[in-house]
Amino acid sequence: SGLVDFYAQLVELLCDHAEAYDTVEGTTIQKSYDSKANEEFVRKITDLFIDDNSASSEDLLSFGGGGTQEQGTEEAAPSSPPSESPVAVAVPTFQAPNWFLRGAFTRQPFLSDVEATNRLLEQGLESADDEGRPDEAVGAAVCISSAYLNPTQPLVDRLRRYASVEFLSAGHVSHGFRPKKKAGNKGKAWIPTVFDKLADEACRQLPLAKLWHWEREGWTFHAKGLWLFQTLQKQGQTRYGDLMAAVVGSANFGARSHYKDMESNCILIFSPDFEDDDDAAAAAKGAYDEQESPSGRGSWKDELVKEWEGMKRSAANVKSETVLESSAPMPPYVQMMYPFVKKFF
Repeated sequence: SGLVDFYAQLVELLCDHAEAYDTVEGTTIQKSYDSKANEEFVRKITDLFIDDNSASSEDLLSFGGGGTQEQGTEEAAPSSPPSESPVAVAVPTFQAPNWFLRGAFTRQPFLSDVEATNRLLEQGLESADDEGRPDEAVGAAVCISSAYLNPTQPLVDRLRRYASVEFLSAGHVSHGFRPKKKAGNKGKAWIPTVFDKLADEACRQLPLAKLWHWEREGWTFHAKGLWLFQTLQKQGQTRYGDLMAAVVGSANFGARSHYKDMESNCILIFSPDFEDDDDAAAAAKGAYDEQESPSGRGSWKDELVKEWEGMKRSAANVKSETVLESSAPMPPYVQMMYPFVKKFF
């Protein structure tokens, strides 16, 4: 319940300092900037995310190196291991754009969501290398779902170190900005093309990456998340093994999430399951798609793998350059402004 209580406090704090929305008029009731209220918000959210009694985010992101306490809860981390293995180590994250914290700090006073995700990706490679088997080479794979795929250059640089990367995003049929026959949507047909171009630029830097487009008539794709798998290689064949960690929450892992939006994720780090070869083999064959998980435990880990595999059932593996060639043309003024507006997407 510690994690639930933590997020209940976070939501209450954000609501206390948010602008009200008039549901009748459909308008936002604007607040004038209040430096004291802003400083109070920063102080309270810092107190919420920094707990001297808890294991540090740095330790938690080392895959079990520092403890089992959920970062940000009020209870102290246990001095001795619990009698039962934890389901997962949870690391809540938060990030606000610089303008939101104006007048209080020059930067966020605790580990930001982007920083936490970057450390997770760095530790993922190290953890995979440490868990090697004598008969199988061990690596790691990153799977990212984003409705609006626009990975930042620092993220692409980290993904370049991974032998296996998969992106899952919206195809034209299910894109949030697909052309619609309704008021207020005229002139937006070029927006999916911008995301096609952004995805193509990322994939050109990651030539081994797979791009999946989720499409379902009448549906809009808005799923987001990150899955970090161990990969096992034997006799030239690579398969996904254990799910080491996952990121659930609001971020799209793109430039807008990084620079413009307020985001909160929860990083879940799982205990290794390498002793169970049947689970790893079943996951590689897609057995997690079945109603019953291969381990029979129905754990968080199993459900998250089933979620990733389930989304891919409605997706097609596409080539980014082919998608871009078939996209609606960008207006000349958009082409001219494109290099300067990437962080707005």
